[in-house]
Amino acid sequence: MNKHFPYQFHEIDQIRKKTEALEQRLEDSIKTIDESIEIMRTLNKTINDKPVPTGKLLTINEVSRMAGLSPYIVKEDIKSGKIKSDLRSRRHYISEQEADKYTNH
Repeated sequence: MNKHFPYQFHEIDQIRKKTEALEQRLEDSIKTIDESIEIMRTLNKTINDKPVPTGKLLTINEVSRMAGLSPYIVKEDIKSGKIKSDLRSRRHYISEQEADKYTNH
């Protein structure tokens, strides 16, 4: 071993391999972060592009009472697209305007 160069060649090779592995992990992390940022941008654009309903939001039960139908029928009509709803915290909310159109069809 040289006093000016304290590492042996096999030690240098081990350090190089560990450094390369670390660089690969960092590149993978950067790629994951970039993909996450792109997903967040897409979600943010989707959220911002969605019009905010004005007026009161009604529940499925309220709309079913207005229409004289069972909540099941209203849910099925939401699924089929006959009535538009906003999904918030796994609950459907229907705007007053949409409920009026639905009950007066």
